Amino acid sequence: MDYDFLELAPIVAQLIEKYNAKKGTAPDKKQTEEFMQAITFCIDEVIANGDACEVAAENMSAAQSYVDGLKLVTEKLKSSAALYNSLMPDFNSYGNKTLGDTFTKELRTFFEKYDPIFKPQDNVVNLSYPMISDLSGLRGIDKVAEYLRILKEEQTFLRSLPTTYVETALAGYNPDPASIKESVMAIVMRDITIHALCAKPINIPSLTEADVRKVKLMLKQDGPKKCADNAGIVINLLIKKCFGDDTDFIDYTKPAIENALADLAG
Repeated sequence: MDYDFLELAPIVAQLIEKYNAKKGTAPDKKQTEEFMQAITFCIDEVIANGDACEVAAENMSAAQSYVDGLKLVTEKLKSSAALYNSLMPDFNSYGNKTLGDTFTKELRTFFEKYDPIFKPQDNVVNLSYPMISDLSGLRGIDKVAEYLRILKEEQTFLRSLPTTYVETALAGYNPDPASIKESVMAIVMRDITIHALCAKPINIPSLTEADVRKVKLMLKQDGPKKCADNAGIVINLLIKKCFGDDTDFIDYTKPAIENALADLAG
């Protein structure tokens, strides 16, 4: 679905007319350029969901592609808002300000200010809490939808662990857990990795300097890959116990484990 400007121009004109009616003033050049981005963002939604749309791409007009794409954007916005609301009652930031503020303030601001018609491509907020996976290639509701999907899985896994364990892991990483800027999930995976390699159950949450030295010696003797594989046996069991066999959360956490071991190896 590769449309030229002549096919997209009438849709831009419609957005300009809607903007005039809503704002009572004509859009400036920058806003008009953003309308073109808005249109292509919606059309890209159709491309990304081709199987769901069940249409012959070569026979679809630019106008129809835009209408279908805007519908997909609107549906994704509604489902993401519903997911956000469902997470709210049991959401736990474990005392981490970045995670708490991102959920209670930044995501709320996104849903309050996101404009699916004139700026569906706009991120609106920065989303300060980092995910283990890279979401920088996503924009607008696509980014927030994926962000919330992962956040739900993180919360589900963290809730499967004793709260005192998670809090102890964060405090062991930084005596002031509220100030941590890194991913809470990544820090917990680091802690579980050390526990696993030391054969130390998580019902004994505190790690000692001797535990860390033991892991560093293992890394020196066996190398990061073997250590990651050994820790992965325990970690995969915990993840499958939480989510079942059909889950991609194992793949999501792998970079955190690899980074933790690389850091410990020095």
